[in-house]
Amino acid sequence: MANLLVHREYTDARPATLIIYRDRVETTNAAHPHGQGPIVPEHFTPYSKNPTLSKFFMQIGRGEELGSGILNVSKYLPLYSKGAKAQFVEGNPFISVIPLPAETEEKTREKTREKTREKTREKILRLIQDRPGITTEELSSIIAVSPKGIEWNFKKLKEEGVIRRVGADKGGHWEVVKDQQP
Repeated sequence: MANLLVHREYTDARPATLIIYRDRVETTNAAHPHGQGPIVPEHFTPYSKNPTLSKFFMQIGRGEELGSGILNVSKYLPLYSKGAKAQFVEGNPFISVIPLPAETEEKTREKTREKTREKTREKILRLIQDRPGITTEELSSIIAVSPKGIEWNFKKLKEEGVIRRVGADKGGHWEVVKDQQP
């Protein structure tokens, strides 16, 4: 963010932008370019676009060595997002495109599903403890999960040894194994 301020061409009225998309972060900033076209970090020579502001930001601890932004992003981005390469385009405006990890959205969805499963399991276990004879239909109604969803959870909980059935299907009841109680 400091780069948007330090490297800005303040005689240009266009606003600086920082837009976060699902797959990338893009910035555009009015600039007085030193060159034109894509910057290749391996052949990059830093150029102070605004030496006075750069010095000020360094003195207040919000700026770093000249050119460190491009070099640090190029160095550390592949560790954050495997194989990703940032794009920096010198021109007016100066454009940066920093890719985000592709798997982030799917990982987020999976974490949400896992949390939902855990909450459902906890509800099932509490209800079984309170009412051992509770039926699949009653559980389904109380915790708003389909009867098939309840049966799936029962199957998993039985396989994991968390619950067991005592007695017959009719007239029997569920029991939470003592060391597995929520």
